Amino acid sequence: MSKYSKEQKIKAIQQFLKSNESLKSVADKLEIDLSSLKKWVRHYQQHGIAAFEKKYTVYNAAFKLDVLKYVYSHNVSHQQAAAIFDIRNHGIIAKWRHQYQTGGFNALASKPKGRLPMTPKKPANNPDSSLTREELMKELEYLRAENAFLKKYDALLQKKERVAKKKPSPSKD
Repeated sequence: MSKYSKEQKIKAIQQFLKSNESLKSVADKLEIDLSSLKKWVRHYQQHGIAAFEKKYTVYNAAFKLDVLKYVYSHNVSHQQAAAIFDIRNHGIIAKWRHQYQTGGFNALASKPKGRLPMTPKKPANNPDSSLTREELMKELEYLRAENAFLKKYDALLQKKERVAKKKPSPSKD
């Protein structure tokens, strides 16, 4: 929420425009910062009452570049350019200038905000997909035989252990 309501801003501007008072005297009388009042007057003169409506705008890179070109070609301040292009925060123009000087036109493009979307997990690269049906059948037969062999071998080892446990150990009498 801003410090001053839309009505307060318009009242201050109208008081300045209708009276012969200076900006400073109006600002002092209403206990408003002089630079804020100057900014309000500039915006009001450019855009009327609409300058004080809430505005949420995402500026594209081309618009940002146009603003910067205008600032350089017409030799205007950031505050003046903000009033002309209806940009509520003149500090953003300085930010755009810095981005442009460090990264060129591509740096002016808006970056996506927030969390990155979860990327789906890629399926494991399966080498079997290149094998023919016959090769797969041979491999399956081999793996089944290997499995059967290991089961038999395990059964024999367990039988050997049982026999060894049942055999009484020779006594040393």
